[in-house]
Amino acid sequence: MFSIGNSIEMLPRMQIFAEVVTQGGFSKAATSLGISKSKVSKQIALLEESLGVRLLSRTTRVVHATEAGELYYERCLEMLRIAEDAQGILSSMQEEAIGRVRISVPMSFGKKFLQGALVGYLDAFPRVHALIDMNDQRVDVLREGFDLAIRIGAVHDPDLIVRRLMDTRRIVVAAPKYLAERGAPKDLEDLKSHECLLYEYQSNPEEWVFRRGEKKVAVKVSGRVRINNGDLLAEAASAGLGLAWLPDFIVKQQLESGELVVLLDSQCKESSTVNAVLPARKYIPLKVRELLRVLEEGLAEVSTSSAS
Repeated sequence: MFSIGNSIEMLPRMQIFAEVVTQGGFSKAATSLGISKSKVSKQIALLEESLGVRLLSRTTRVVHATEAGELYYERCLEMLRIAEDAQGILSSMQEEAIGRVRISVPMSFGKKFLQGALVGYLDAFPRVHALIDMNDQRVDVLREGFDLAIRIGAVHDPDLIVRRLMDTRRIVVAAPKYLAERGAPKDLEDLKSHECLLYEYQSNPEEWVFRRGEKKVAVKVSGRVRINNGDLLAEAASAGLGLAWLPDFIVKQQLESGELVVLLDSQCKESSTVNAVLPARKYIPLKVRELLRVLEEGLAEVSTSSAS
């Protein structure tokens, strides 16, 4: 039978359970929630006892959800989002940005643009705590509980709100040292015979897709080096290890210093956007709205200065 008292008691346990699954273990969940590991273990045991079902499978090194646990985990996330929305509505009535904001940002982009924006944001809102996950691998914003994520390129997901932050181009670059030894490609097809540095997190690292007018041209490339970070790809290219295909903001300094040069510029017109994405919901917390505003204003200035 439904009971408000029981529901209030269950919600914190649901939060702890969801964090254990999200983090993949009791210790990480305890650290994330700021409680002891023993309390996490006790609350999970009480939750399983009250439900009469085993939610987690434990070994000495791994914790993962059982089949029943997976189903319950999805419902827990829904309930926690509803609870957060309810709390957020009250916060918005007070017009105060408060609480934790969790951000996912690609490593190269974060190093170049996020720090400056965060300084002003955190100064303006001293009761906000920022948790920043800098990782080139694309995250599941909803499932992993992020308030906002930065994505480069088109986003097609009805469950996400997408806000354009700035424009970028993806360009082919190489070091003068490499070009002196191997020569420069004269057209896109020539890329097939060059040593190319591959981006591991690209959906197909060995296929570079360019745009000619309204048409897309896919070129099969190959190389001995695969890297999962844009800055490291740029460094490898600067060292003469091969050609790299990267967003222009990553290699801006190397291009200005002459460490790298742009290749096939007239044939590579692959423009893209840098977007902020956040969960689609009726209520967006003030802390997230303000972070989005700071990012939009700061990166609009970057785009304007780059264009001039």
